[in-house]
Amino acid sequence: FTDAIYAHVDSYLSADCKANLVVVPILARDAAGFYAKPSISLIKSLQAYLAGIKEVTHTVAVTSGENFLIPAAIRIVIGIYPGIAESTTRASAVSIVDGVLRDRSFGQSLYISDLSDPLKGITGRAYVNVEILGHRPVGSASILTTKLDTEGNLIVPDSEVITLSSADLVVEVKLFTGN
Repeated sequence: FTDAIYAHVDSYLSADCKANLVVVPILARDAAGFYAKPSISLIKSLQAYLAGIKEVTHTVAVTSGENFLIPAAIRIVIGIYPGIAESTTRASAVSIVDGVLRDRSFGQSLYISDLSDPLKGITGRAYVNVEILGHRPVGSASILTTKLDTEGNLIVPDSEVITLSSADLVVEVKLFTGN
């Protein structure tokens, strides 16, 4: 695809003045503060803005950066003592996971301890087990394990960012009776 753009731009520029293709992948933030696919209007607006300030030898292509999003699939099992509300425990766990994954930096991998350590602070918790199942690429029906290391941590390169997949966040709360 980029070869075709180079060829097109090079064809109308002189031999002394080659074109430089600048691809700008972008992301937006959803209402909850998580990285998300940008709207078409945002892509077009940025494309128009950059077209107005670019050098004549540049070709700018603004694209969606959704392929750089790594939605984590996570399973959490929390054992609670009798008398502790399951719904409160579940809501606390979801809030903690939200906090860990919101505003995440590019290239910041997700370790089981990133989730299990703060979850240990839940009131009335007897135990907590965290499992990172993998990631579900945008538009995919399958959870992939290709980015998991041998300890079950989700490892990403500097060009990717881990985000929440609320559909793939499973929080189970079980009554712990000491057995």
